[in-house]
Amino acid sequence: REDEDSTNNNNEAYFIERNGARFAFVLDYMRDGFVSLPGRNSVCTKSGLLKELIYFGFTDVDENSIDIEFSHMDASNYIVCLTEDFVRERNDCIKRRENLNLEIACLTVAHGICVRRMKCESSDLEFSIVIQKPIKYTQ
Repeated sequence: REDEDSTNNNNEAYFIERNGARFAFVLDYMRDGFVSLPGRNSVCTKSGLLKELIYFGFTDVDENSIDIEFSHMDASNYIVCLTEDFVRERNDCIKRRENLNLEIACLTVAHGICVRRMKCESSDLEFSIVIQKPIKYTQ
């Protein structure tokens, strides 16, 4: 301790009131720079381990350095999470594709107008663009 005399024997024991089961994972992190938590571990969760690491002075811990082992007992939950991630990612891709299609259509119309204007002898050219979103039918 900083407030004690520095001439004290370094072999004295310290009592730290923290979760002893989590401390084993803190030691693994200290040794290796990463740790792997058992899948259905009620003793130490990823967020719990992050709190312990912060308590023991580890800053800027990369969450990717804490892995959670996969067990066959977690297979159904894992598949559900993968499916939800896939559906979310697919919906994002569909939205991006629709936006890109709209941009392509607008650029095509603008290009056509520029070509027509270049070919037209008159400098007075009026046009209007009406963009309608397609109607989606749900089943």
